[in-house]
Amino acid sequence: MESYKSEEVRTALKDVLNAARFEGKIAKVVRYKDPMAYVVPPEWFERACAALKLDPENPEAEPVPATE
Repeated sequence: MESYKSEEVRTALKDVLNAARFEGKIAKVVRYKDPMAYVVPPEWFERACAALKLDPENPEAEPVPATE
């Protein structure tokens, strides 16, 4: 996993996004050594939402109840 300072991401955002989308790479964005965000490939995010039973279009909403 690559780690970038927040000011580095501002200048390299296109490269970070392309690496996530086309190379499947995850990037951690840090500020003063504290993690601020992660940039992940879309497929990774969608799998995580499915595992957590969250709507990828609205992950802040309540989890979707399991159907039997």
